[in-house]
Amino acid sequence: MHVYDLDLNLIDTYNLPVNVHDFIVVPGAEGGLQMVAVVSASSYSGRHLASFDESGDLLWELHRDTSRIASLTPIYNEQGVVTSLVIGYGGKEGIRGVSLNGDDLWQVKNRQVLYAVKSHPTIANTFVMVGGQIEIFKVMNGVANTIARSFVSDPYADNIEIFTNIDGYLQIVSTGSERENGVPRITAYDQELAVQWQSAVPRKLQKLAMLELEVTPSAPVFMAATEGGTYFIFEADGTMLYQGRSFPFGGKDSATYWLEGISVGGSSGFFAMVLLTGMGIPLFHIDFN
Repeated sequence: MHVYDLDLNLIDTYNLPVNVHDFIVVPGAEGGLQMVAVVSASSYSGRHLASFDESGDLLWELHRDTSRIASLTPIYNEQGVVTSLVIGYGGKEGIRGVSLNGDDLWQVKNRQVLYAVKSHPTIANTFVMVGGQIEIFKVMNGVANTIARSFVSDPYADNIEIFTNIDGYLQIVSTGSERENGVPRITAYDQELAVQWQSAVPRKLQKLAMLELEVTPSAPVFMAATEGGTYFIFEADGTMLYQGRSFPFGGKDSATYWLEGISVGGSSGFFAMVLLTGMGIPLFHIDFN
């Protein structure tokens, strides 16, 4: 595993004994930091959860009967401190909450379709699941309860980003498609999952990322990439800022494997994109100076 700076210079390398497929960095149960990761022993073996300290030493592992882990995200308290983790498995295993030591806390069973779980430091004891429909959960007294669910008539959702608006309310931006005709759409919802705005796009959307900057609190910028290599950068109210195409490879459009917003200082940031061609990491600079 390699760590790079924003100029893509190699900073450090961790020689972990497993393949890492996804990870988050959260406080360690005994202080310091830990990397909680979705890992596998090889490219062909089942996946499980593992935690490593800042030196790359194994802290704990968590195995289930299922080999699928779709997503993981922290749970924050009212001060924005990480208190536990949410693991999205999907299927009969559904969603589980675990402590920072990997101990089981609660379970929501039978979420057959699950693409991701998301949380935000400004939204206490809350996480959002996307799996066709969007579902908001509140975690209280050791139980995760559904507090809102999108309608089956709403667009099919497969990616989401969440944030809070200027009044402190949860807001959701999702990508997906109309259920009847398959038209790709970007859709925004409020805290009760009422639709705020929608925008049709020409091709199926693959990835969605959010960039939050200190100079624009409660008004993040988003980037969505389509399977044809087109990308859109837009504001939280749907205002389009930029549209372009990713770098072609071999005369063909490049599909997007990974997309992430990275803030730098208070007024600047990047969208980093990894293409399925493996040809480098394009960086898209956003500056509000």
